[in-house]
Amino acid sequence: ISDRVFRDRLGMRETVECFLQACDAVAHAHREGYVHRDLKPQNILVDRHGRVKVIDFGVARAIAVDPAAATVRTETGQIVGTMQYMSPEQFVADPRGIDARTDVYALCAVLYELLTGVQPHELRGLPVHEAARRVCETDAADVRECNPRVDAGLATIVMDGLAREKSIRPDDAREIGRAHV
Repeated sequence: ISDRVFRDRLGMRETVECFLQACDAVAHAHREGYVHRDLKPQNILVDRHGRVKVIDFGVARAIAVDPAAATVRTETGQIVGTMQYMSPEQFVADPRGIDARTDVYALCAVLYELLTGVQPHELRGLPVHEAARRVCETDAADVRECNPRVDAGLATIVMDGLAREKSIRPDDAREIGRAHV
């Protein structure tokens, strides 16, 4: 998706439209009971007709209604995801803390990058423990500081989605689209 946005110099409206298609795809996964856990620009493809596909569900996790009944493929203490797009709860590495809001965080990290050209937290070259500290203890700069053309409503969506506290984030990817409409 980032190639499409930056190479083709998409405007803000077109960028958000592509992004909302990704939200629809992730919302479908959430309705089917799965959390992707590794959403990043490289896993959001845009074809030549502008259709968006979310790929690489290799580390996806089933969301169980009864967590005690679920078989989790990863153990507590195992970090799964790409650091630049990982939520605070992913860095804690407790699979019981992972839910649809984990994907919301990653989606909003992607949108932040698409709107500004920078990631919400500068993590390149950092050891995992330092990256975890930054994501878990500091807020990203307001998206409007990096791109003043982002309107207040869109900025609220992005920043709420990047909240360190899960309860502030939209409940799932479908809610991001509803908030934008």
